[in-house]
Amino acid sequence: MRSAKPLLLLSPSMLAFLLACSGGGSNYTSQPAPTPTVTDVYVVGYESTGTKGVAKVWKNGVATVLTDGTKDAVGYSVVVSPSGDVYALGREATAAGTPVIAKVWKNGVASSLTDGGNNAQAYTLRLSGADVYAAGYESNGTKLVAKVWKNGVATTLSDGTKSALGFGLRLAGNDVYVAGNESNGTVGVAKVWKNGVATTLTDGARDAFAYGLALSGNDVYAAGYESNGLKDVAKVWKNGTATSLTDGSNHAYALTTELSGNDVYAVGYESNGTKNIAKVWKNGVATPLSDGSKEAVAYTLGLSGGDVYVVGYESNGTKLVAKVWKNGVATSLTDGSNDAIARGIFINVH
Repeated sequence: MRSAKPLLLLSPSMLAFLLACSGGGSNYTSQPAPTPTVTDVYVVGYESTGTKGVAKVWKNGVATVLTDGTKDAVGYSVVVSPSGDVYALGREATAAGTPVIAKVWKNGVASSLTDGGNNAQAYTLRLSGADVYAAGYESNGTKLVAKVWKNGVATTLSDGTKSALGFGLRLAGNDVYVAGNESNGTVGVAKVWKNGVATTLTDGARDAFAYGLALSGNDVYAAGYESNGLKDVAKVWKNGTATSLTDGSNHAYALTTELSGNDVYAVGYESNGTKNIAKVWKNGVATPLSDGSKEAVAYTLGLSGGDVYVVGYESNGTKLVAKVWKNGVATSLTDGSNDAIARGIFINVH
């Protein structure tokens, strides 16, 4: 979409000619026309064939398939490089159906992060120059091991004695931050790893998970949930200090957080007791994206020029429909004939 620009009634050359004829041309300096900007919205997720999930990237609503539908696949994260290369991250099953292989697609061409010997998933992708980072996990056969991959080379974040998952990922200079959780043998403990060193966000008394990350200077924000013993409470942690987004009367989860100036956004969902309602929180204040009559979940958000984009799904009563909400207004990416979910978004302004 091209942003509106003022139009000149006369071309610069014609205006210069007229000014010269009137005696005023000697002070006229031609100015280059402003370059229009284009905003492209990339979304990644999957759409079912009825039997298998097909990983897809939608650019401005137009789908490109990443997988052929013979094996189950999902896309979780998408990033566009400054040169225009489109990277997508997700997973695809082996021919036998299991294990599942973590994969990166660059302009539709797949590279495997894992060898298929054990189940693995990668959830979040980031770029730093020519380097491609991904966060997720790989099973060691008995436990899940949290991992971060740089250009396909894995670094383990946990020792494999207890299950752990990496989920959110952020880069700041040479620092690599990963959000996730690690079991203490009884419940999951929400954690953030900085360059492989873990900081716990919760005390391990009740189950918790950190999904999304955002950075601002030295401040580290994480989004997730912590159980209150009965219900899971959506939370945002700033430098380890938690703020509850919900009151604990129903299950709720914050899955992503983003920052804009002093504003802290989070997206996720909250149950109304029977259905999940997709929500976006701004500075702790919730705005519902769905009315609660049908199942809906918001997974990720992107911010651009004052606009808030959220991706997820909403049921049509029988199938899940992949959706993008822009400032609360929904657009369907799929026609509802098969299940589909939108998981990641990238706003490319160029």
